[in-house]
Amino acid sequence: MVMDLSPDPRHPDKDMRARGWTRSIRSIGGYWQGEFTLSGKPQELANFFYNNLSCHLEEWSHGFKTWEGLIYEMELVTYGGSRRRSLDDMYNSVQVRYMDPETDEVKMTSVATNDLSIMQYGRRGIIFPMAGQKQTFAGHLRDKILAESAFPWARPINKKTGEEGTATLLVRACGYVFTANWRIESASNNSSDQVSDWIILIIRANCPLLKEGMFTRNEELAWKKNPSYMRAWDVITKLLEVGIDEKPARIYVDNDRYVYYEKIDTLPKYYNRGGMLFGSANSLHELDPWSVKPAVVRDSEYPMFVAEPGNWLSDNRDWYMSEVVVSDNGDGTVRLDPRSEDYEEADILSNLDQMREQFQRYKEEKKADKKAKEEEKNA
Repeated sequence: MVMDLSPDPRHPDKDMRARGWTRSIRSIGGYWQGEFTLSGKPQELANFFYNNLSCHLEEWSHGFKTWEGLIYEMELVTYGGSRRRSLDDMYNSVQVRYMDPETDEVKMTSVATNDLSIMQYGRRGIIFPMAGQKQTFAGHLRDKILAESAFPWARPINKKTGEEGTATLLVRACGYVFTANWRIESASNNSSDQVSDWIILIIRANCPLLKEGMFTRNEELAWKKNPSYMRAWDVITKLLEVGIDEKPARIYVDNDRYVYYEKIDTLPKYYNRGGMLFGSANSLHELDPWSVKPAVVRDSEYPMFVAEPGNWLSDNRDWYMSEVVVSDNGDGTVRLDPRSEDYEEADILSNLDQMREQFQRYKEEKKADKKAKEEEKNA
C-alpha cells in the first residue's frame, strides 16, 4: 500500500500529513536520517505505529527522487502514555562468545534465529560477549536474548503524555546504509586483497538490502581479518580511511539502494553567491534545496584563490560540504543547512538562510540610500 504523507501548506494542521520533515545526506553513507511528526486520531496513529516500522519511505521534488530510506523508529505519544518501537532494539540472530572458565579458551555458541522476524524485518544479528561460564549457561543466555529481542515491540518511554483525545507520532527514518551494520563482517578469510574488492565482498556477504553500483578500483592491499568481530559498515569505513591513490574517498548509498565507491571530486559542483547556492558560476537560478548533495562548494566572494599546504583542495575559495540537511518549514518555504566536518557543527558555513537575509537587507539598504540621494538631489 502506498501512502501519501506530503505536507499541505494550505492546511498545515491536516491529519496524517508529515510536519517538520527534516532529513540529511552525508558524504560517507549517503541518504542518512530524517524525521517528521504525524497528528491524528489516536487509533489512526496507533495503526501506523504498529504496522509501518521498516516500511520504505521516499522523498520526491520536481519529479525526481531526492531521498529514500526505511522507517526505523517511532514514538507514539497519547493521553495514556508513550511508547517507542525501534529497529535498534531488535536482534533476531544471536550468538554468545564466551571464555571457558576451566581452559580459558574463547568459544562461540551456535546461532539462534527467529525466522518470522527475519522474514518481516531482515536479519539483524549480535554476538554477545560473556566470560567465565560454560557452554550450557552461554546457550541459555543466547536463547533469553533472542526471546526478548527478536521483535521490535513497543517499549514504554519517559515522555510527557498528550492531552485527552489527542495523539502525536514522531517518525524517524534512516537510509538503507544503516542496514549495512546489521551483521558482523564475515567476508574476511585471513588473506590479502585489494581494498575495493574486499568492500564488494563485504556488501555481497553482509548487506543483502544493498546493491553494487559503480566502484572505483583501489589497488591498495589490505589484510582481510576481523578478530574483534566488527560490523560490516564499521569495517568498510575503516578501509575508507586509506583513500584512493592517497586522495580522499567516499562510499554512499543512493537511489534504489545502490552503493557507490569513488574518489571525492575536487572540482566545484556548487557556487555560493550572496548566501544562495547555484549549479554553475554564471547561473541565475538558485538550486532546489532538496536536490543538493555533498560536494565541493566554491565561495565566489572569498578573496583568496591560492591553495595552502596540506589542503587537498587546490583553491582556497573551495570547501567540502560533507553533509546536507534540508528542512520543510511548514509554510511552503525550505531551509538548507550545508555542513562541513572541518568545523564543529559547521557553525561558520551552515547558515545560508542567514547569509541570504543579510544579502537581501544589504540590497534594500543600498536601494534606500540611492532613493534618498535622488530625493535630496531633486529637492
